[in-house]
Amino acid sequence: MKSILFVNTSSLPIPATSGGAIQQVFGNILRLIDRTKYHITVITPSTEESKLQQKEAFFKEIEWIDIQGEVRSGGIKGILNSRRVLHASLASLDPARFSSVVVFDPYLAPIVKRWSPKAKVIWSAHNTREKSKWLLRFWMKKIDTIVSVSEFLKDSLETSIGTQSKHLTYEHAVIYNPLQKEWLEKPVTKSKKPGSILFCGRIVPHKGLDILLAAIEQLPQEIRSNVHLGIAGGSHFNNSVETNYVKSIKEKLEGSDYSCKMYGFVNHEALIDIYDEYEILVVPSNWAEPATLVTAEGQLRECKIIASAAGGLPELVSPPWKESIFPAGDAACLKAVLEKMLTDRGQSQEKVVSARKWVMNQFTDRKLSERWSSVLGG
Repeated sequence: MKSILFVNTSSLPIPATSGGAIQQVFGNILRLIDRTKYHITVITPSTEESKLQQKEAFFKEIEWIDIQGEVRSGGIKGILNSRRVLHASLASLDPARFSSVVVFDPYLAPIVKRWSPKAKVIWSAHNTREKSKWLLRFWMKKIDTIVSVSEFLKDSLETSIGTQSKHLTYEHAVIYNPLQKEWLEKPVTKSKKPGSILFCGRIVPHKGLDILLAAIEQLPQEIRSNVHLGIAGGSHFNNSVETNYVKSIKEKLEGSDYSCKMYGFVNHEALIDIYDEYEILVVPSNWAEPATLVTAEGQLRECKIIASAAGGLPELVSPPWKESIFPAGDAACLKAVLEKMLTDRGQSQEKVVSARKWVMNQFTDRKLSERWSSVLGG
């Protein structure tokens, strides 16, 4: 049996207890790994709540190691801090135990490779945040495999790294982020209210909520007055504050002639019931989304989907809803798609059912588990 080490040096714990999209995904990936083939060790910051979850269900079979030191994130200081705490955390482990080490930040690869030159270092890449091309190429010298969450992210990273870069030899796989089992298996039993529209995500400018509000305002009054908008999210997970952007959203809603419910930050486990109440999910991002799971989750919960053509978003929109993709940042185009969806209900149920089947096929545990096994080695 091979031993695999996963490293999380963010400030948020695993299992995720209070937000953190990558931490939630990390937990889902751990659930996928075949325990008959691999023994798993995880280095991560912990809280009292996350330690309780570590003792439950499939998590209890994992060897959990607390990060040695306080984790701070953001900028050069955050990178240097992460490298220091990882170096301290690895000191108690025998590098000969592990055939592969999975990191979620490329700047950790040199630390891991120095600790265990023979281990396969895998970078599980989840975002397109700007990185110095020189630094990225330097880190890539210590990375054996990249796992990107979408073809878009793979292409973006290849452009930054440079396909012709000398002295760089690595594999690059695409594996979509897994979904929680409940989302795949739980039937939708609620009756969705006609005209109900859901926005699910952080309330920050690059997620595009203001674009959705502008599109709704452009709808004819007789359609707009029957809209029921739901907003699930805060400025930053459970530590959300009322930023100027959040205040501007609330001011726009105060003068609207349609109903709106703001849920604030909602734990992921509770989101499933909110999805089930809404007819339409709009994902209006105006930045290079790597592959947000919100789109897949909405289709599983039988929402009609409208999404921007931002980054990897279109990859997770099923064929029945491809015609509902609009140019990122274009409120007028979004308004046109919304108006059509709110007024034309022909074959909509067939599309909803077909979309759910498509997502379930793309995100089967078996399929994703096999792809991870091929990366980790049998």
